[in-house]
Amino acid sequence: AALSLLEIVENSDGFRMEWIGPERFAAAKTFFRRHADHAYSFTDCTSFVVMRELRLRDALTGDTHFAEAGFRALLAS
Repeated sequence: AALSLLEIVENSDGFRMEWIGPERFAAAKTFFRRHADHAYSFTDCTSFVVMRELRLRDALTGDTHFAEAGFRALLAS
């Protein structure tokens, strides 16, 4: 199932892959350190940095950390 999803994402015009690179990685580290009082994963922090940069508000996730960080978690119950 995961391989099928990857293929769909790679071949779809409805998805866009974003590379992290050194600048975004450094920004995610800074965010992670600044918010150590939260239970955010480093992956969460990387997503938050990229989403803020791209001015995205909605996340296709049920992870409540996204709502805590100011995003709208579309799959939250």
